[in-house]
Amino acid sequence: MAWHFKVNKIPAKIIILDPKPKIAPIGESYRAAFAELYPDIITHVLNTKVKEVDPYNKRIMT
Repeated sequence: MAWHFKVNKIPAKIIILDPKPKIAPIGESYRAAFAELYPDIITHVLNTKVKEVDPYNKRIMT
């Protein structure tokens, strides 16, 4: 998806909400690759638990 957004110049973001304390099982190579290729598109947030999703107002409560 990030590649599609970048190639087609779609102003979008991908936010990965991860409840784990670190990226697993891929680890730092995954983070480094996406940080280099899609720094303005993909954001990976660790230690995050989703409590509520409000699709009407486009909000996620953590």
